[in-house]
Amino acid sequence: MPDPTAAITEKLIKAALKEDGRFTKYIHQVKISTRRKTLGLSIKPGEPGVTLHVPVGTSEGTVIAVLIENTDRLAGLIRKAREHAPDHPPKELVNGSGFLWLGRSDRLKIVDNARVPLERAHTGQWWFLLDRDAARLGARPFIDWYVREGTAWLSSEAPSMWSRMAATRPMPIVRAADIGRRRWGTYHHVKHEVRIAWQTSSSGRPSCGTSSPTSSPTRW
Repeated sequence: MPDPTAAITEKLIKAALKEDGRFTKYIHQVKISTRRKTLGLSIKPGEPGVTLHVPVGTSEGTVIAVLIENTDRLAGLIRKAREHAPDHPPKELVNGSGFLWLGRSDRLKIVDNARVPLERAHTGQWWFLLDRDAARLGARPFIDWYVREGTAWLSSEAPSMWSRMAATRPMPIVRAADIGRRRWGTYHHVKHEVRIAWQTSSSGRPSCGTSSPTSSPTRW
């Protein structure tokens, strides 16, 4: 059951921010917490502003005073988030959306009772066929597909590439993997293993939305 005090706190804080006016360009969202003891600020790459985390029952005056003290930090958080924003806009899991595979753009088709959660199939043209139930998982079926197919492609192509670049040195294990959004690859010295980010062969980066395509598009 929602905490009525939390709802009151949120209403008062939002009203105070609007009335003050100095921080509306920074604050994107206000979240009230029954567990926090102190005010907090957070932002994720690509988000338009800062999320303000407020302990339930905190007064409007306290919030404004803390924001005044942290004005420089607010601007710095937004600047840093913009610098690390995704290179591509979020994808929508709707029929007709394009997804890249090794430089080729294929269209998405959401189907019922598919054999697997996601597959790339040729039916007159190439399609990404996504099971309707799997669509509720957001980006996960695509990440799994790109990791699996990317690893298979690398296993086939990497040996000839390596022989041209460093034939006298032992080739590392090379595979596609989910390693986040900020690096194209990593090297593990002990395992002599290279992991390539799955996004290098795709057209989008996941934010892993989970809304159903039957109600609203899933963004990732």
